Amino acid sequence: LAAERTLSHSILPNGWDSDDFSDVDDQESEHFTILHSGNLNVTQNPEVLLKTVRKLLNEEPENYRNVRIRFIGRVHPVIREVVNSLHLENHTEFHPYMTHQSIIGEMCRAGLLFSVIPLVPDNKGIVMSKNFEYMGTGRPILIIGPVDSDIGQIISEFSNSIICNYDDETRCEKFLRTTIKNWRNKTEKPPDSAIRQKYSRKEI
Repeated sequence: LAAERTLSHSILPNGWDSDDFSDVDDQESEHFTILHSGNLNVTQNPEVLLKTVRKLLNEEPENYRNVRIRFIGRVHPVIREVVNSLHLENHTEFHPYMTHQSIIGEMCRAGLLFSVIPLVPDNKGIVMSKNFEYMGTGRPILIIGPVDSDIGQIISEFSNSIICNYDDETRCEKFLRTTIKNWRNKTEKPPDSAIRQKYSRKEI
């Protein structure tokens, strides 16, 4: 996408595969799980999200005690240090590896999926393939990165998802509160199915 930004169209590098979701156990969990699928390196620190979770737990522990953060994949030690410094160990799980089909199931059962655009120069054209798999689930998505990026433009089409800048704790908190409230009250509204299908491999 980065190479195509000056043109009148964009080339999408991937899409979600409907076959991946044909036999998935999406039974809801008793916990509100905030899930990241894939590796996170030092340039992909989700600190704004972790700080927001800590704030909610501090202010309203009874309302947010069932929140869990789950990382599937390799996580850089710096990010683990942030988890520890915020005393989120009891709310965080690290899984270094799962099969692809198991990960799809975990994503479908999650309360919120998140990803982090690497904080590197010229990052506005980075669109990671995991984001398309996230879209396929219909679950709420939080992207952390430049709001005027290519993935920011795409995710703005999804009514239950947002992109949040690396240090925008206010926006992150508002979205997280709303998403958890909707999950708790069973008032979640999935994005328009036509929007989801637009980013499937069959349509791209």
